[in-house]
Parts: sequence; structure tokens; C-alpha cells
Amino acid sequence: MKATQLVTNLTRSASKPYMVGDKLVVSGPPASGKTTIIHAMQLALSGEAHEFGARDAAKAKRMVMSLKHPSAANAHSILHFEDGTKAVWRDGKREGTAPLYRFIVPEIYGFMASSPIKFYTFLYQNLLPQEDAERLLSDLRGELATFVSRMPQKTAYERFFAAVTMLGSLKRESSTKVKNLEIAIDTIDEFDEFSYNRPLLLERRAAEVSRGAQAKSLLADAVNTMSENCRTYLNHAEETINSYLTKIEGVPDLCVRIEAGKTPTIGRWLQDKVLVPASSGSETARIAAAIGCAVAEIQRNSRIAVVLPDRGLTSEVAAGIAKSLDHARCMVIIQTCEFKKGLPKGWEHVALAARES
Repeated sequence: MKATQLVTNLTRSASKPYMVGDKLVVSGPPASGKTTIIHAMQLALSGEAHEFGARDAAKAKRMVMSLKHPSAANAHSILHFEDGTKAVWRDGKREGTAPLYRFIVPEIYGFMASSPIKFYTFLYQNLLPQEDAERLLSDLRGELATFVSRMPQKTAYERFFAAVTMLGSLKRESSTKVKNLEIAIDTIDEFDEFSYNRPLLLERRAAEVSRGAQAKSLLADAVNTMSENCRTYLNHAEETINSYLTKIEGVPDLCVRIEAGKTPTIGRWLQDKVLVPASSGSETARIAAAIGCAVAEIQRNSRIAVVLPDRGLTSEVAAGIAKSLDHARCMVIIQTCEFKKGLPKGWEHVALAARES
């Protein structure tokens, strides 16, 4: 089901059509309406408009409703597909039964800045076949196996991730309680050093430290057990991600390395083949887009859209990114201020002019 045309009045103009596609570049100078076009597509496909890297539903709704043409009776965004169907959003809600799309880049930005356990949880939930994960989870042993077995979910796969979520909550909760108890103890020491409450608070603090340490240990076991058992799948995930990070002339080579139980190494190769963290917004955006395309390739039945936000991309770099993502099995939208280079066959280009002041 390929997108062909967007009709929207969210560009402060009367309802207007734009030729679009599943592979699309939206270009134009600052304040020309690039983000508005992308938000219009997001609204039609998912019912929400996302800020890149975060989600603020209230802010997005206010912003979107302010963009419709002043004389328009309603705000609308209608995305037509080549099979004659369409996805419709009107005045704050989706209409009809068109399939929902998952705009995955905001999720990826979140896990790229998070802990190893959140990163691996994302990978397992998105890049592993569930039936194989079920089998691998049968290898769990000791306290972790006991903890997982107590979860009420139906499948081992669901129980595992529910357990990981609960362990993370227990760890955070214990840490908060320990800090609060330490503040209480300090207050007692300052104002009443002979208070009978101090031994009780110390005992509670010790119990919370123990509980937090146990949760931390079980989380570490979960990361190590799953990352070792799923080494073959993680290798495949790594290769798939890197297939969308092909070399672009004049730009540092980007790469993702996944090691068992460690924070992922995401960055660029230096001349001496040392991998260092991505150092610019455009590099981070490219890596997030590559991971999103990898998820779409492995989850072939899901509808995923990857939006690569404008991060100062030159026309040459944008063309190189389009070539790298050309074989992606998902919708890909690249936003850039300028675009003069040729696109791979099958891509559409919406070129916006500067708005009149």
C-alpha cells in the first residue's frame, strides 16, 4: 500500500495537494512548512503529530490546529494510496479504518540516550523473532528464572519483559527510598541526636539498599543471559543496521557495534579505525534512521515510518542518505533545507518555497 498524494490545509493555505510517496524528500528554506507537511502525514497515518525526539501531545495539538487556513471550516489531512484507499485525519481525530503507522524515530532517540537494559529490551522486542525468543528464555536460571516465572503474562517472552520493567521500577523505587531515609537520618542527627527513630530508619535504609542491589543484580543477569543467548540475532541486527549506513563521500563512516551486556557502541570511524560516539545531530539522525529501517526489515508485517529530521543536511548528504535507505521496507521521509541532487528511482520530492512575509 504505497502513498501517492497528500491533501491538507495545515500549511496556512487553502486545501492543497502534494505528490508524495513511501520514499520522500521534503525540502525548503527555514519556515517554509517542511515540518508541517510531515506532521500532516503523521496525523493521517497515526493520529498524532510528534516532535522529533520527544512527544508532546498537547503542544502538538495546539500547534496543528493553529496551522489551518483561517477561512477553513475544519483542519484536515488526507493521505491517498495507490490502491484507492485513504487515511483521513480531521479536527483532531483519525477517521476510517486505515492501518496505523508507527513513527519509530522518537522511540529510538530515547533508547540511544538510555541504559544498556533499556537498549537490549528495545532490541529484543523489535529485532528478535518472538518464537525464538521463547526458546532462548527457557535457559534462564536461578533467582531470575524464579522472578520471571511469577509474572502473570501468558508467554515467556511477555513475562520476561514484564519482569525487566518491574525490576527497573524496584531499583528506582529503592534508590528514592534510600535517599529519603538518608535525609530523615540527617535531620534527626541535626536536631535530635538521641532520637529513638534513628535505629529504625537505619534498618529500613539497609533493607532498601539490599532490595535495590538485588534488583540491579537481576537486571544485569537479564542483560547478560539474553545478550549471550541471542548472539546470533544480535549479530544479524548489527549487520542489518549497518547496511543502511553505507558510505557517503565527504562524510565520516558511521557504524553500530553491539557487544553482549554492554552499552551499544554507536558512532563514527576515525582514520585509525577507532569508533567514537556520534558527535553531531546529523550523525545521530542517520543512525536512528538506520535502526528504524532495520526494525522494519525484520518485522516485515508491521507498518513503520522513519522520518529523518533536518539536522543541517547538505544536498549532497541528503542524496547520499536517500541512496543508503532506498532498499528500506518502510516509509522513509528525509527533511532538508536544500536538495539539488538526483534521487534514486521511485522517490518523490516536495520542494517548498520561502513563505511570503
